[in-house]
Amino acid sequence: MCYWGWMLLLLAIPFARLHGLVFLAVSVFGFTLRRGGGLKWALVILTFEGAVRVGLLLSLGIMAWRRL
Repeated sequence: MCYWGWMLLLLAIPFARLHGLVFLAVSVFGFTLRRGGGLKWALVILTFEGAVRVGLLLSLGIMAWRRL
């Protein structure tokens, strides 16, 4: 719940709005794919979803650092 709240709060920050939208899209898309597949595919999807999230967090962190 906190993570979803954080993603929604990102939508209020102008320079982080795109990252917030992509975080939400990845979450919804990943949930949709995991819901329809088996356990093996759920683990594969979670791995890719996690990699995308880490990349987004890294990008968001670098953008925030530059704005300081």
